[in-house]
Amino acid sequence: MGSGKGDNRKAQVHGSGAQWQQAGANAPRRGAIGDDGTELAGGGRGEDREDGHPRPLDAAQVGATDHEEAFLAALDSGAAQMLAAVMPAFHRARSWPESVRAAYEAMFAFAMEEPEYTRLGAVEMYTVGRAALRRRDGVMEGLEALLMPGYQLAPETPPIAAEAIGGAIYALIHDQVKRNGPEGLPELAPVATYMTLAPFVGAEEAYERAIEESDKW
Repeated sequence: MGSGKGDNRKAQVHGSGAQWQQAGANAPRRGAIGDDGTELAGGGRGEDREDGHPRPLDAAQVGATDHEEAFLAALDSGAAQMLAAVMPAFHRARSWPESVRAAYEAMFAFAMEEPEYTRLGAVEMYTVGRAALRRRDGVMEGLEALLMPGYQLAPETPPIAAEAIGGAIYALIHDQVKRNGPEGLPELAPVATYMTLAPFVGAEEAYERAIEESDKW
């Protein structure tokens, strides 16, 4: 593993991991949504009349409300299906590092098979507003819970590592989908695995798990 093609592959995985870890570190933290984010005033209902009853929404408000509700429903449905694909793969693996790789394999395979949901969740949610971003944060928090075994292995790892990893992985997915579409996401599993494992198990073991063939486990 110390020369030729192996060295080139190792440099690619390490270099890509460092690039996206930096992207995650520089990404806005949760809740740091700009004031220009789109959000329906008054939660989507008309202002109250003097008699206390809400005013009817005009056509533009109704259209915007229906669009947002449909978008959020699609996000919720897709996220539930994605987690249903990821969790069994995570639990089937023999060890936590292998579980991480298996989870990314399943997540990216689902994303490729469901391109409409992937575009909604990775790129188009920014056109909807804060409610969609809160949905994204909820999914990321659920996935970050899968890092708890890593903290048991390496309790000295800073708590902020989980959020940094989540931000970096999301940046990786967002950039891939925006530039090239969801089709190439499965190719990112090795880099995502390395980025996730390195803070807990060290660079060398993270690299080994990142380049393993999935049929090994």
